[in-house]
Amino acid sequence: MDIILDGDLCLSGGAVGADITFGSYAIEAKHGLLHWSFDKHKVTQQKDYVVVLPDSELIQADPYLIKANEFVQRSFPTSSEYVNNLLRRNWFQVRDSSSCYAVSKIEKGCVDGGTAWATSLFLLKHEYNPCPCYVYCQITECWHEWSGASWKGIGAPPNPSDIYAGIGSRKLSTNGSEAISNLYKG
Repeated sequence: MDIILDGDLCLSGGAVGADITFGSYAIEAKHGLLHWSFDKHKVTQQKDYVVVLPDSELIQADPYLIKANEFVQRSFPTSSEYVNNLLRRNWFQVRDSSSCYAVSKIEKGCVDGGTAWATSLFLLKHEYNPCPCYVYCQITECWHEWSGASWKGIGAPPNPSDIYAGIGSRKLSTNGSEAISNLYKG
């Protein structure tokens, strides 16, 4: 599926927490919004913005996930097709994005949870060089930017524009929600 851009567009996954919060602020800011999904994946909010990917498109993400697996040091494919499809969906969130904004945790220099996969796929797209990938750590309450070798603390990233990924933890804290809100105040 080709994305046609007419203005700013947030790509996300429709999960409760950061995805839906990014979606809400994107809509409020008059940005476009697409939540990537797949069969048997339930998006309970913002249903008008959901794109269900067929299996034939989902598997196109596999080579990227295998390569990203070297960075996140986890296991792909997993023993669950549902989990595999959640990970595959991450590729579509970042594939066409010019920047990536995530809210999660950074522990021991690594992004936590499923967000690690999406951010790693974005970094892989940029060959792990410095790129506009930003992660808000809900523990330290600080934004970080990828330097090409590690996550470096920054004051605040630029406001989301163009095609961007807005992703993150299902367990969104109050400070994480405020960090997303502040992105759209320009």
